[in-house]
Amino acid sequence: MTPEILSPETGADVARLRKLEKLLDRQFTLAGISFGIDSVIGLVPVIGDLITAALGFYLIQEGKRLGVSKFTLARMYGNWGIDVTVGAIPVFGDLFDLAFKSNTRNLRLLIAHLEKREARIRQVGASSSFARGRKPRTSPELQVKMAKGRTLRPAPSHVGQSGSGGSQAALSATAAATRGSGSRST
Repeated sequence: MTPEILSPETGADVARLRKLEKLLDRQFTLAGISFGIDSVIGLVPVIGDLITAALGFYLIQEGKRLGVSKFTLARMYGNWGIDVTVGAIPVFGDLFDLAFKSNTRNLRLLIAHLEKREARIRQVGASSSFARGRKPRTSPELQVKMAKGRTLRPAPSHVGQSGSGGSQAALSATAAATRGSGSRST
């Protein structure tokens, strides 16, 4: 990941999470094997496993705060769950922690998602009317709704287009006519 791909705010968060990930999974090297405090603390039965589980969970919560997709969160929870479950097995779990490195996997998932999201934002921004110096084709109200990220639904096909007031007035007229119809036939 290159730092200029992410916005400064997101880049600062990612830099902080990188430091945490390195501390947890890759801080030390012994005989060509890299490991972090996750593996060392995990040697302490029960309490060590709880501490490392909490630190891994923190990384996932930061991903959630940064707005990663539910699919990416599910993958992160899966990595974390495997690490916590297998890591709780004495001896085998400690060896597994050396190889699996769930925090590294989760950080890679998080960064990949953030890079894709910000690339899409830049692509949409570069192709917008404003970026090309053209007058926008949408009304100011629609532009505000689009900027806020609201999903807009087209007017139903049976509602006619009116020249003044647009589809919002047509929808209001349809709703008023429906309410004013009075009794229902049985």
